[in-house]
Amino acid sequence: MLPACLIVERGLVREFQFNEPVVTRNLSASPVVIASAVVLVNSPTDRVWLNASVDWFFSFTGGGSANVLFEITRDDTVIHSAMQSISGAALVFGFVVYNHVNLQYVDLYPASAAGLTPVLYKLQARVVSAPSGTAAVTSAVLSAAELALNPVR
Repeated sequence: MLPACLIVERGLVREFQFNEPVVTRNLSASPVVIASAVVLVNSPTDRVWLNASVDWFFSFTGGGSANVLFEITRDDTVIHSAMQSISGAALVFGFVVYNHVNLQYVDLYPASAAGLTPVLYKLQARVVSAPSGTAAVTSAVLSAAELALNPVR
């Protein structure tokens, strides 16, 4: 028997989408879209489970810390974000530090209308602050799974 404090979720997966572009993208202070997915939401009570995985690096030309903000948007509104920082003490030109970030989020209100509603999710990144050098994404995956509301028991 499960403890009373544990809620068991058994939602039905209605749809699964993913985007895995293979192009390296340089980052800047403006948001750069690195992956996107469209989900056709069936009902306003459905949820969308979002997972993102990003490999990125900063090529330092001097010492310092690079801060990059990763965001998941729904129809161009930020719904989840994570900031990552990497530091380097460049003793030689071209000192590169690699990093990886995972984002996971459940969008509880992906659509407000009944019927099939296309919802656009984007994974984007931007440099918040950094010393001289280059920030870039080398690989990214965005997946979105639409989940039906649990049936009432």
